[in-house]
Amino acid sequence: MFSRVLIASLVTVATAFIIWKGFGMGKEISSQEVIPLDKGIAVVNGGSQFLNDKLQIVLHADGIHKKLSYDNRGICLFQGLSNQREYSVEIRRTDLKRDAPA
Repeated sequence: MFSRVLIASLVTVATAFIIWKGFGMGKEISSQEVIPLDKGIAVVNGGSQFLNDKLQIVLHADGIHKKLSYDNRGICLFQGLSNQREYSVEIRRTDLKRDAPA
């Protein structure tokens, strides 16, 4: 139970960060919903206009980085995860040039 609360809290923070970061990217990313599952995380593109081919979803955990994209329904599903580990989710636009690090 505690791990689900921890994952839900982490997902909420990650979603807020993604939304905040998205506003600074020029064209806005449509709404995203991150849903904790038992041994998995689903990311759902809730926008009416999908940019599925221009968005990449990255799952981070203890040096592990899994990169996936949305399927044709606007859903990205990470499976086979541990309920005892903290994860963060990053949604990236792949069609915009990023500023070079200083």
